[in-house]
Amino acid sequence: MTCFWDGILSKLTLNQINEVLGKKDETLLVVTQKSFIKLLKTNVTYFIDVRWNNTKISDKLTIELVEWILDYNEENITQGHDCSICDPFLILICQLFKVNIQHTYNGVVVNYRNVRNHEGTILNFSSDSGHFWAS
Repeated sequence: MTCFWDGILSKLTLNQINEVLGKKDETLLVVTQKSFIKLLKTNVTYFIDVRWNNTKISDKLTIELVEWILDYNEENITQGHDCSICDPFLILICQLFKVNIQHTYNGVVVNYRNVRNHEGTILNFSSDSGHFWAS
C-alpha cells in the first residue's frame, strides 16, 4: 500500500521535484516512490521555516524527526506509511518545497505552514486509520 506516497506525488510536478531535489547537472525524467523518498532523505534539513499548527518546531523534536526520516526504509513502502498527526515527511516537504499543507487526519485538521511560502500554495491531504489521499 503506497497511498501516502501516491498522494504526495500527485500534488507535486516533476518540474518542482527537479527544481527542489534534482541535481544541477541532471534532470530527472521519472520519479518513483522509492526514488522520491531517497531524494527526500538526501535533502533532509532542519525545519526552521515550518510551523505545525502555528507552533515552531523545537530543536529536540527536529532532531528526532530528522533521525526518523533518515532511518525510514523505503524498501518497505508497500507495507504502508503510518502517517502521524505530526508527520516527519509532511514537515520535510513543507520545508523543502516551501508549501503549506493542510492534512485532515481522521476528521482533525492539521496545518503545516512554511513561513517563506509567499505564493500561498497549499497542498491538501486527507487520511483515516487505513488510507491517505490527496484532496
